[in-house]
Amino acid sequence: NTVFDYETGIFFKKAGGTEIVRFDAAGVDVTGTLDVTGQLDLSSHLDMPDAAQIKLGTHDDLKIFHDGSNSYVQDVGTGNLFIDATSLRLRTGAGTETYLTADGNGSVDLYYDNAKKLETTSTGIDVTGNIDLDNGAKIRSNGADAITLSGANVTISGNTTVSGTLSIGSLDTSST
Repeated sequence: NTVFDYETGIFFKKAGGTEIVRFDAAGVDVTGTLDVTGQLDLSSHLDMPDAAQIKLGTHDDLKIFHDGSNSYVQDVGTGNLFIDATSLRLRTGAGTETYLTADGNGSVDLYYDNAKKLETTSTGIDVTGNIDLDNGAKIRSNGADAITLSGANVTISGNTTVSGTLSIGSLDTSST
């Protein structure tokens, strides 16, 4: 049942007594599913309520939504989620602090309170500040332990060359 109300200028279509499409001066309202073949162009934005989801893929593999408290990008299908960018920046919601930057053919940088703390380089990594290790650490060279840190103990394997001053509080010369 299609009706045009000449007094209000409203055109609507009903199915089984329920209004499914309504055209008026404010726009178009659709109740149910709107199937679009081709491209849908929006000149402003897509406005959806909390918990409504944008679903992409035949089996709704990618979902983007806001639940009223948190925002989500969920890849729930097979395969990987790729984010392709020449430069990638992850920032606070207000855009006032940076968490991570990544540049093609360049560094990946991690930030704490908007201050760069770790940067990858062509030769390894640069760290600004301290490195705190809970369970010790090993620095390996050619597959063998070169330096082992365990609590206050440092073990150096192999030949060691010191340039400059070496201060030793106590020296254990016993070999194990």
